[in-house]
Amino acid sequence: MAGRSFLVSSPQENNRRLLQRALKLPQVSDGVIQGKSVRLILKKDARIEEVQQHGDMPPLQVADTAPRFEDAFIDLLGGAGTAESPLGAIIHRVDGSKDETVIEAQSLTKKFGDFAATDHVDFQVKRGEIFGLLGPNGAGKSTTFKMMCGLLVPTSGKALVLGDGS
Repeated sequence: MAGRSFLVSSPQENNRRLLQRALKLPQVSDGVIQGKSVRLILKKDARIEEVQQHGDMPPLQVADTAPRFEDAFIDLLGGAGTAESPLGAIIHRVDGSKDETVIEAQSLTKKFGDFAATDHVDFQVKRGEIFGLLGPNGAGKSTTFKMMCGLLVPTSGKALVLGDGS
């Protein structure tokens, strides 16, 4: 496995797309996003220069890295495979900017009789942000989430996902 494990990155492409491209190359046995890089395991007789010079790859920054037990195990199994996910084939990519608000609650309220499970909740989540609802039991986290998913109809306010409140 020595000389077959590399960390690669590209200033021109995000790691997810870089990994997708690399896994389609005949020289690549396996790959995984690792921190700010993509960890690639090459097939036995492949060279990293072949990956760098392949027409489907952007310019790469490459660093050798020590092989791990997992690398050898996946290599023994024959690599990660190149088949596209059936689910991935039917899901379309939604384009947009990282500054775009993709999830928004506007004065979201849900009442059950006189009890207000949520009361005028407001928040915005931008594309790529990780967002969590924190609070004690009974604070309205699940109710808010159900309204955002369309499983509960708000008493008042709006729950918007990609600008759609239906």
